[in-house]
Amino acid sequence: MKLFSSKPRTNLDPSSLTEPKYYYLDRSARIEAKRIRQRLQKWYDDFPDPTGDLLARFRSLNNVQHRGAAFELYVYSILKKLGYTITIHPDTSTSKHTKPDFKIKDKSGNICYVEAVSVSEHRPNESSKISRKNVVYDIIQKVRSDDFLLFTQEHGSPETPPKARQLKSQLEKWLSSIDFQNAELMYNSGGFTSLPRYYWDHENWEIEFTAIPRRNNVSLGNIAQRIGVKMGEVELISDQDLKNAILSKGKKYGRLDAPLIVFANANRFNFHKENECNILFGDEQIVFDPTHPEAKPTSTRAKNGVWISSKGIRYRRISAVAFCPDVNPWSMANRNIQVYMHPDSYYSISGSILQLSTVRVDESGKIEYIEGKHPRNILTLPIGWPEGDMD
Repeated sequence: MKLFSSKPRTNLDPSSLTEPKYYYLDRSARIEAKRIRQRLQKWYDDFPDPTGDLLARFRSLNNVQHRGAAFELYVYSILKKLGYTITIHPDTSTSKHTKPDFKIKDKSGNICYVEAVSVSEHRPNESSKISRKNVVYDIIQKVRSDDFLLFTQEHGSPETPPKARQLKSQLEKWLSSIDFQNAELMYNSGGFTSLPRYYWDHENWEIEFTAIPRRNNVSLGNIAQRIGVKMGEVELISDQDLKNAILSKGKKYGRLDAPLIVFANANRFNFHKENECNILFGDEQIVFDPTHPEAKPTSTRAKNGVWISSKGIRYRRISAVAFCPDVNPWSMANRNIQVYMHPDSYYSISGSILQLSTVRVDESGKIEYIEGKHPRNILTLPIGWPEGDMD
């Protein structure tokens, strides 16, 4: 079975904001997209999928379904390269009817269950608002003006679909009324803040457009994007969203007869070790002693982590959490994995999985980072893949 169509590809246009991720990857003639298609197909050829479940989710035009399937294939391929024998959706010894994604066994006989969870960047109740915005921005990209790029700053979100084509006409009329030479003089003498601006609002959504003169008055033609820079309110999944996703996996299968490892894909760009520790061990806090104001503040953690609560250590059934920040088909070669070990799990982790970078808590409570193999080296992906001259 094939992940992608076999049609000839000639389209080099960038992806629009409303275009499904799978659709763009399938239609793009860019060499980078071709490399991704070839690599993912190679991985899928080795993936047991008799019912076509992963295939259907991967080819879905729903970005959440597509990203989740791509991440599952990525995790499977890493485990396979580490030498594991893998069973898909295995039966378990618990009374629950739910089945983990994988059961893995290395050459030494070490067994683990694995669950791959990909947490979407946008919450379900925000998806419609994001979609409405993207429709508007896609139409703005078609604004006709050879002289100016647009810098946008936004605030709020629309509750109903804006009249995007009407806005496009308003912007074209506004841009055509601006004298290019005068705008360039304004920029040279007064900087960015002196440039012409246009204000637009729809319900609770406000956008400020700034017309930026193109250097040397180079014509853009009809294919270039008009938005030079887009600034807005960054909408990200929170640490709590990831915490909830991991906890749900801990509840889903009951107490298994072998270690459970949760691979958690945080689909956000600003995810760091501090976030990982906060999620698992509790939020870091700085404590001041009001009775001794001269004393240095101390650092402690709130008892609100996946593994640490007000009642002490919990969720021993989750032996490890492998954080994979913002993994998608375009970023796979550039993202590392950190495998955090539970400080007191029912089953300890051993075997090939320890070839990845691991994190442990020693007896004093100090967090120890042990660098391991980067996933791109396990998957034999060059640095910078899929970009660059690699063929």
